Amino acid sequence: MKVEKGHIQKPLYLQVLNNGLLCLLGIFIFFNPFPHTTSIQEISFYLSVFLVVLGIVFSKIPFSFKSPLSVPLALFTLWAGLGLFFALDPENSLHDFYAHLLKYLMLYFMLINIFSTKKRLMWLSWIIIISATVFCVGALGYEYLVLGKNEYSTRFGVRFVQNPTNLMGVITLLGAILSTHHLTVKGRSWWYYALLVFCLLALLGVTVLTESRSNFVALGMVAVILLLKYKKVLLAFAIVFVLFVFLSPVKDRFILSENSNVSDKGSLLHRISIAYISFEIIKDYPVVGTGFGIKTFQNRKAIDPKAYNARLPKNLRLDEWGPKVVNLKAHEERALENSAKNGRPPEGFDIVLYLFKRPHNMFLNIGVRMGLVGLALFLCLLFVAGKMCWDTMRHGKNPFLKSWGQCVMAAFAMFLVKGSLDPIFTHLTEVALFTIFAMITIVWNLNRAEAKS
Repeated sequence: MKVEKGHIQKPLYLQVLNNGLLCLLGIFIFFNPFPHTTSIQEISFYLSVFLVVLGIVFSKIPFSFKSPLSVPLALFTLWAGLGLFFALDPENSLHDFYAHLLKYLMLYFMLINIFSTKKRLMWLSWIIIISATVFCVGALGYEYLVLGKNEYSTRFGVRFVQNPTNLMGVITLLGAILSTHHLTVKGRSWWYYALLVFCLLALLGVTVLTESRSNFVALGMVAVILLLKYKKVLLAFAIVFVLFVFLSPVKDRFILSENSNVSDKGSLLHRISIAYISFEIIKDYPVVGTGFGIKTFQNRKAIDPKAYNARLPKNLRLDEWGPKVVNLKAHEERALENSAKNGRPPEGFDIVLYLFKRPHNMFLNIGVRMGLVGLALFLCLLFVAGKMCWDTMRHGKNPFLKSWGQCVMAAFAMFLVKGSLDPIFTHLTEVALFTIFAMITIVWNLNRAEAKS
């Protein structure tokens, strides 16, 4: 009698190894949004790596590097590695090459191997939903009960140090996308839907309170993708969304006029000026870029802010519009406060150095750091990921896989929008990006396996 493969009982040590990896990676993903949890994340991550290496060396766990994203990721990594030999700041580039790329490549391959089944994909999505919801509830309490009123801004989270306001949207929107996906599953009990509605409200609440323009644009894009089959719901959402944007104070973040807040005007001018500067840097380093280091852009010894600022049209120069929009009083107060803490006199304020920051666009960011070749490889990676989403969404072999294809497409589109409008590359968002890549791959692999069977 032939025994089905799925019914074979695994040895106890293999079950412990497999479940241990599942728990450790789950812990790493869960604690990603939370500040001051670096030790927990590092321990869980490197224990996962150790167990995987142990399993591979002794041939105790199946581990595959096969994926449509493997070649684009390998080419991108090789080019980033080659750029280390020409980096303007070799130390920072070498650090970031490991910490912001190689480490998350390991995460990607561990996720696609450990969370490779339908059941485990569901578990991964629930880890993200619960993590994001707990973070939002905690952040709301910290902002309004602990910190109290903010004298300088009404935006939620601007005083958070580790998780910048704009970038929180990657976590909250990813959780909201997965919550919405689970709400479409039929035949569950009432408490299941009640929990998801609570999670969704908390996630959307924080998303809206940040008043981030990129969050609203991404939310609109996500809604179109997720609600495409529900035309009436999509129409109702669109009406409410437009009315909210144009009838609430948020409209001032989108429509600039003579009466607009100076910080909103400054935000737009800053993005334009830094984009111009990024183009100038790419012109100077078109092939390999300045190096993979994220902080090289703000390394004054490697890149001279004043020299690049002088290349801009006069009306876009940082020292031309900066003094009109920067809250100098708030900056001086913070400088005095910091100097009192560290016992040093406050440093002199230079508007150009203060405003010379990374571009609010991941394509410009990659172009500056890796040159036009690196940018082309990055676009190739995104194209392959997008095609995988499209193939599963349009040609899924069953409703489960089609709906998951739609879900990962929404998550991928969300990151593209956020990445096009924010300085997106931080540990917080990179974990989210490679988790999205992993979920895209898992869904694609499940669909391919279904087709073969």
